[in-house]
Amino acid sequence: MTPSKFAPTLVIGTVLLLPACGGGGGSTSSSNPMDLVQVSNGFGQLLPHKVLRLNPNGTPSANLISVRTLADLVANVNSVNPVQAPPEFATAASLPNNMPGNHF
Repeated sequence: MTPSKFAPTLVIGTVLLLPACGGGGGSTSSSNPMDLVQVSNGFGQLLPHKVLRLNPNGTPSANLISVRTLADLVANVNSVNPVQAPPEFATAASLPNNMPGNHF
């Protein structure tokens, strides 16, 4: 290719490829934060964590709530009301419907 034909090709190629190099990875103030709805392994809900709601006198009630914000955590967790443990993964070869089988 001669230099007189190479220059326009280079300019056109640069103009076409330049948009491919920018944007896409940065965040802006108008972006929405990610909101995790629920994570489950088939044997029970792993996230969000659960805690018993505290009564006005500071004792745990029977109302189990999801911890979705820092405010939920501060308002409902204390030394006598910890975050509930997630369900344990089955050690036996069973399916989520309790039928025998390999859960892997």
